[in-house]
Formats: sequence, C-alpha cells, structure tokens
Amino acid sequence: MSEMCKNLTDIGYTLKDISTEMRAFGDSANYDENELNDIESRLEEITMLKRKYGFTIEDILSRFESLKTELDEIENSDLNLTKLNDELALLSEKRKKVADKLTDLRKKNSKTLCEKIAK
Repeated sequence: MSEMCKNLTDIGYTLKDISTEMRAFGDSANYDENELNDIESRLEEITMLKRKYGFTIEDILSRFESLKTELDEIENSDLNLTKLNDELALLSEKRKKVADKLTDLRKKNSKTLCEKIAK
C-alpha cells in the first residue's frame, strides 16, 4: 500500500511538472490575433467549399478548373461566334458557287434531256 501511495505521489509531482511546463509553453507562444482569425476564416471557407463541391481539396480544385474553363468559353463566346459567322459566310459563298454551276449544267443539258424524253 505504501508503494502505491509513493507511486501516486510521484505521478502527482510529474503531472504538476508537466502542468508547469505546459503553462510556460503557452505563455511563451507568440501568435498574431489577426493571423489566427485569418486562418480560422480560411478553414471555415474550405469546410464550406468541401460541403458544396466535394469532400477533398482535389475535388474542389477540379471543380474550380472546370468552372474556370466554362467561364473562359463564355467570355470568348463573342470571338467564337464571329469565327462561326465568318465560316458560315464562306460556306454560303461556296454553296452559291456550286448551285450556280449546277444551274448552268441543267440549262446546258436541258435541251438534250428534252430530246431524249421526246423519243
């Protein structure tokens, strides 16, 4: 029993020493209140983003990249529309030339066709 009391007393002194060291460590720790608030705010934002876009930072970054690409496409849609309109104009011009050639061929061969049908 006295051995147990001695062990408990030793444990009590050890805990007291640890408590003193922890208090000294806490007192000596330097931190910037603003920096701590910024970190906590950022952590809250990351937690919110995880809930909204995925469970990991990688999921969030992946979603960010896809949204960034989509935004880039939207911002450049006028340029893309201009290119498409230019291409449409070029294709329309080609279509008109082909249609004119077809008309000329029909006119040229219509007389022959009429003669063959009449026979």
